[in-house]
Amino acid sequence: MGTFFVDRPVFAWVIAIVTMLAGAFALTTLPVSQFPEIAPTTVRISATYPGATAAAVENSVTREIEDRLTGLDGLLYMVSNSREGSSRITLTFDDSVAGSEAESDVQTLVRQAESQLPDAVQTEGVRVSRSTSSILMVGALVATEGDYTTAALGNIVETTLENKILRTEGVGGLNVFGSGYAMMVWLKPLALARYQLTPTDGGGAVYLADVARIEIGQESYGGSSRFNGMPAAGSGVNLATGANATDTAARVRDTMERLEAGLPTGVEFRVAYDTSPFVERSIDQVYQTLIEAVVLVVAGYSINTLTMFALVLAIGLAARNAILIVEFAESLHAEGAELVDAAVTASRLRLRPIMMTALTFILGVAPLAVATGAGAAAQNAGAIGAIAVRGALPFRRVACHNDAP
Repeated sequence: MGTFFVDRPVFAWVIAIVTMLAGAFALTTLPVSQFPEIAPTTVRISATYPGATAAAVENSVTREIEDRLTGLDGLLYMVSNSREGSSRITLTFDDSVAGSEAESDVQTLVRQAESQLPDAVQTEGVRVSRSTSSILMVGALVATEGDYTTAALGNIVETTLENKILRTEGVGGLNVFGSGYAMMVWLKPLALARYQLTPTDGGGAVYLADVARIEIGQESYGGSSRFNGMPAAGSGVNLATGANATDTAARVRDTMERLEAGLPTGVEFRVAYDTSPFVERSIDQVYQTLIEAVVLVVAGYSINTLTMFALVLAIGLAARNAILIVEFAESLHAEGAELVDAAVTASRLRLRPIMMTALTFILGVAPLAVATGAGAAAQNAGAIGAIAVRGALPFRRVACHNDAP
């Protein structure tokens, strides 16, 4: 093989160029994320019941939905959480069910349950999503001059920004930290007793002002946000399953920049947390290795921290092999051999050890590629990436380096 490429340097360059172009194509088609999808398929159901206690949410919302979620194929387990004003249900499926299919099945059953839910919940809507649980980035509206309270900023987020961010491509969910305005009615027990009334009574000419204190306040007082000491309203963006993390973060920033022009004076958009710069820097550090990433398209994996680690490991070993060939050729040339003869001899004598080293490496990590059980997805991603690249690189290194002398 060494002689073949030395005698045909143009063909060797064609292989190198085609490999680089294939890697460039892979760079534009593979999804980018911080970590691979190693968790089972999960579908999340969220419902809002403004003003309801945790017990009321549990009895009238969570249980009603749970009772309908029967007969789902591949369902492993279900976890629910009822708290004041909101209900969250997470369903975990095994690998036999595709994510889109699981989401569709859950959506159908939830629609059947909606008619049994309180009117306030139906008005707010029940959301079914397949977004990841981790937060991609956290944005915040900040009152830089202190002219707006947290409640006012939360109201801007809910009325102006929330729906537009959710419609941004790649966004799977949005967790708003805080809440907007709501009318608060504080009943006065003594005044009710004077009129011989209870909160459930109706009719008559008794006004709320006679028996209660009414004010505009926050819908929920469960939390408050501040950014560098300034009043703020934050929101965490969840990445949609399979979406590109860096592209989604950029689109969210673009959306907020377009909307920022319509914000009140003294209110600015700030990013408090963003995982995409870490992903971008990680990719930049191994950018030169992405010419090998075309093999990952066939394997069906994404560009993430584990596959990049596998690429670096495999390419580092291949670079060592290339050094062996070049140094051996240089030593033969120093002893008086012609350049072409030295390259041919070095390639012929070093090719077999290089191939055996590659085969040994592949056999060593092959068990990880077919591993099953907890954490197997992470092992599969790294092992298959390393095997694919390590298996292809010996041929390319011979092609690229044998015509160097």
